[in-house]
Formats: sequence, structure tokens, C-alpha cells
Amino acid sequence: MIGVWIGYVLPRMATVLKEMGIALPDITAHVLAFSNFVTAHWIGQVGALAVAVLGIAAAPRTPRGRVVVHRTLLRLPIVGSIAVKIALTRLNRNFATIYESGMPLADIFELLRNDVLGNSYLEDRLDVAFQEIQHGRSLAGGMEAAGGFPILLVGAVRNGETTGTLGRAFRRLSDYYDAEVKKTVAALLSAVEPITITLLGGVFGIIILSILLPLYDVISEIGQSY
Repeated sequence: MIGVWIGYVLPRMATVLKEMGIALPDITAHVLAFSNFVTAHWIGQVGALAVAVLGIAAAPRTPRGRVVVHRTLLRLPIVGSIAVKIALTRLNRNFATIYESGMPLADIFELLRNDVLGNSYLEDRLDVAFQEIQHGRSLAGGMEAAGGFPILLVGAVRNGETTGTLGRAFRRLSDYYDAEVKKTVAALLSAVEPITITLLGGVFGIIILSILLPLYDVISEIGQSY
């Protein structure tokens, strides 16, 4: 509907109004200018979109590109927060399970770095954290030095190391982040409908005004003529 109104109805109505010598309102002129720009350069826009899509699709095929894409994902509003919490839930739950089974720390990190978290950036940070641990840092210290991990997680791990309850600390963290994921997703779903209605209402409102205001001017001109 937006495409028909902006790309077909409005340009033809504007042509008629110009022939009648009626000046277009500012909002109509702006919408018409946008329509003319889109129709005049649609090939370049489609090409740019195709290049962007291909670039995004090709980037994760290399290890470094996958890290960059996943790091960018974590920085997105709302979606990034959900992705972080999902990855941290997997990290803490798997670490707790493997650690409590008695597996050595080196083997735990080796397993967790191999696509277990679902986010290559955090897996890369785990690799850096393990290198720091090999140089004499504690588990919490290695995570803190690597960066990318929340202060809450680092603090809980440090407390678990101090008190000898590391497995329990990771399990509590997994429960916490799992609950946070559910709350964030529920809040996002409840916000989708009003946000969508507001955005669509604004777009349709602008389009309707861009069409009705010139018609109002035409009616006024006709009324003055008689």
C-alpha cells in the first residue's frame, strides 16, 4: 500500500496539481522528493542491498569475520542483550556440569571454545582467558583480563574460587541468566505490537497528510472561484 500510494498515486496527483497551478504543501513535496529519489535510483539501491547481504553472509565464513559479526551482534540494542544472556547461560551451565564431573580445567576450556556458546566472540574471549590462566592468573582474573564478560559473572566466579564452591557458582549464574533471557524475550514480545502500530501509524499518517492537504487546497481554490 505504501508503495502504491507513494510510487503511483502521489506522483500523478502532484502532476495534476502543478498543471492547475496549485503549490504543493511542504510535507507533500518532501514525500514526493523521496518517491522520485527511490524510483530514479532503484537499481543502485537494489545493488547496494545485494552487496550488503552478500557481505554479511560471507563474513561469518572466516574465523575472524565470524568473531567480528558476533561481536557486532552483541552490541545491538535488545537483540544483543538477549544474545549475550543466551551465550552466558550456555557457558555457565556447561561449565558447571563439566566441572562437577571432575574434568580438568584445560579440557573444559577446550570444549567450551568449540561452538558451544553459539557466539564466536565470547568463545574467542574464553581462549584469551585460558591463556591468561596458563600464565598464572586465577579463573576470575583470566576472564577479567580477557574482557567481554560481565562484572557480575567475574565477581561470582571469584567468590566461588575463594569459597571452594565454583561449580555451584556457575550453576547459580546459569539459572540467573536463563531467567533473564526469558524476561527480556517476554518484554520484547509485549513491546513489538505497540511499536509496530506506532511506526506504521506514523508512516501512514504522513502519507495521508501528503495526499489530503493538496486536495484541501484544491477544494479551497474551487470554493474561492465560486
